[in-house]
Amino acid sequence: MSLTSGGNLGLGKTNPSLTFEVVGTSTITSNSFVGGNFSVSGSVTGGSLTINGSSTLRSTIINGTVGIFTNSPNYTLQIGDSLTALGTSGTGVGISSSGNVVASGIITASKFVGIGSNLTLLNPSNISSGTIDNISINSPSGVVTATTVNATYVSGIGSNITLLNPSNISSGTINSVDINSPSGVVTTGIVDATTLYGDGSNVTSLTPENIISGTIGNVSINASSGVVTTGILTATTLYGDGSNVTSLTPENIISGEFSGGTYNFPTAQVAIGTDNNAGGLLRINNVGILCGIETFISTSGFTTFIAELSNTSFKVSEYFIHFEYPGYVQVENIILTHNNVGSMYTTYGSISNPSKIVTISSSVVNGYTRLEVTPETGINGLTTYRYHRKLIVD
Repeated sequence: MSLTSGGNLGLGKTNPSLTFEVVGTSTITSNSFVGGNFSVSGSVTGGSLTINGSSTLRSTIINGTVGIFTNSPNYTLQIGDSLTALGTSGTGVGISSSGNVVASGIITASKFVGIGSNLTLLNPSNISSGTIDNISINSPSGVVTATTVNATYVSGIGSNITLLNPSNISSGTINSVDINSPSGVVTTGIVDATTLYGDGSNVTSLTPENIISGTIGNVSINASSGVVTTGILTATTLYGDGSNVTSLTPENIISGEFSGGTYNFPTAQVAIGTDNNAGGLLRINNVGILCGIETFISTSGFTTFIAELSNTSFKVSEYFIHFEYPGYVQVENIILTHNNVGSMYTTYGSISNPSKIVTISSSVVNGYTRLEVTPETGINGLTTYRYHRKLIVD
């Protein structure tokens, strides 16, 4: 023991430079309090060590628990004064002897190692970047994976989802379009598709102007070239002069008009002196007579044409037409002519009950004179018309 004139006490050391210095092994069997700095260059062995203030420890081995800002740690290392053993209440962070981390706040890390199976109640807005299994997550670019992504909801319009196959889509919503594998695609808007699968039997209310291009069965549809098929084409109306319809035989033609006004029907389709003329054509010199029954789908306020004649095939025509819509009837007499540029017409002898079904009009389009009808308000659906036409041809 050495005591200097300055009041420094040394145990096992001569000329101590500090107030109290111990060199060698020391045993303290009761509590000890140090009010100032306490420095140990060796090891400290005992029951517990409490430090109130700053401390610097190097190569310290503690066989017990360490608490920072707490007097009763529940974990091997605990920062915080009231975190419970299960981490269900209080504030702080605890690390157990098995390596588990319990925190009452947000854990920010550049990388989480593992598959993340125990990370629950995740919200995409809380994930900025990282990797789970083979899936890369990055907030600007989204999710990148070489495998299938199973998700309840995919945010965005799907413009960057490429090479989709219908068999890979079970259900979901893109904008206002509902996709479901049993029922297909349901939308209140327009579906633009390269290919529509199936025979098109469930595609309703189609009008030619709404079809640009596509394939239904073995029939190719293209706005510029029309319909191309290797089979038989059955249609209520064929638009055009028929010049590109080849290999026609009379028995396949019921009624129609072709440029030049030439008609050739079997004798069985022409009857004189009988009520049963089979809707055929009677032509005497330059006067032609045609009668028949047709239908069209009315759309209130939408103008369509029910007859079209080449300007080179007639001079004047007269129509006697009976229109029929559920609960409505209308009869019209119409005289129609043209000057190759515009059309002229008049109606007379009009009868309707309880009100008109259509309004009559006419126009010239690409060298053809059209007889047009515009359904009145509330007229929507199948409309039938029976007609008798007299025609003075060239």
